Amino acid sequence: MKFAFDHDYHIHSRISLCSSDPAQTPERILSYARENGLHTICLTDHFWDETVSGASDWYQKQNYAWISRAKPLPQDEKTEFLFGCETDMDKFMTVGVAREHFDRFDFVIIPTTHLHMVGFTISDEDAQTVEGRAKCWLSRLDGLLDKNLPFHKIGIAHLACGLIAPKRDLYLAVMNALPEAELERLFSKAAALGVGKLITSVTMTLFYVLLYYVWRARYEVQGSRGTTLAVWVLALARIALCLMPQNAWTSATPPLSWGIWRNIPFAILGALIVVLFFRSARERNDAPFRHLWL
Repeated sequence: MKFAFDHDYHIHSRISLCSSDPAQTPERILSYARENGLHTICLTDHFWDETVSGASDWYQKQNYAWISRAKPLPQDEKTEFLFGCETDMDKFMTVGVAREHFDRFDFVIIPTTHLHMVGFTISDEDAQTVEGRAKCWLSRLDGLLDKNLPFHKIGIAHLACGLIAPKRDLYLAVMNALPEAELERLFSKAAALGVGKLITSVTMTLFYVLLYYVWRARYEVQGSRGTTLAVWVLALARIALCLMPQNAWTSATPPLSWGIWRNIPFAILGALIVVLFFRSARERNDAPFRHLWL
């Protein structure tokens, strides 16, 4: 199996203090993205908002004026270049971006596993034991998910990275100490907040549109302008409804009514695709596609 991707939302330039490569410029990053077929990339240099207290010495310098030196970002017809950041959350669960400043960024990375920053992201006491680090791993993710943040533009990065512990054996011990039931609870909690559900809703709609054109190609359908119009009207209506803020995708208690409204055109579109494949496969005695409508 070959795995392919067409985006990268976690990129540091030479502006980040974690980078030591002077050639890691926005121009070089865009060139690499273009050469490797990436359609969307996002610059996420390390950042701590100067209006948020508690920055570590390492983060102190990396304020908005510092990372904004990368702007304006170069653009390309084939690759969209977004402006984001990677911030952190300290041991008191303070996120390094003020709530009112999230609109400065297209995307914000908030890792919860930077446990190498002893004294800043994890207490000295918890850093000494496997149990303490495991407890910290769980409580930090839980605490982040409890916050009122725009999760539709947030990435919770590298949950299993090596920065969880300084040595391999300690790292493996910490990961093994994470209870499976707690992991399931936290990931279910993230799903309930709508992380990724909006994207899934849109892509599933586009999948139905793709199936419609598979049907046209499979059975060499000509014309049918009315059917094509119906497919696109239903798909666009579904996507428009999904994009409405009333869906509250990132809320733990989204309104049921909007879940019903946005699924009406989706259900009709799905039924239409089922009918098209069912009728055509039966009329043409198409054995390979006979049960596709199911």
